Amino acid sequence: MSESDNLATLAAFPQEYYAQMLVDGLRDEGIEAEVSGGITGGFRAEAPGMVKVLVREDDLERAKSFFKAWEHESQSIDWDEVDVGKMEDDQD
Repeated sequence: MSESDNLATLAAFPQEYYAQMLVDGLRDEGIEAEVSGGITGGFRAEAPGMVKVLVREDDLERAKSFFKAWEHESQSIDWDEVDVGKMEDDQD
């Protein structure tokens, strides 16, 4: 996105990885998005706080629709049913 784009905040998260997951999903849907306020090169670009997901104002309504479905999908995961594999013991 360019500096001339009018940007709107779609969502804010306390952890950057949630924001990045949403940005990745939006991009997969053809909606340009970016993270603001995350860690940049080992230091925080802004004061500690929420990490924002920004989209173009023109894409905001479509992004809100995607976000609502994304949020519902992530809440419906039953993590007790997810096989994450077994941890391997350290071998000396």
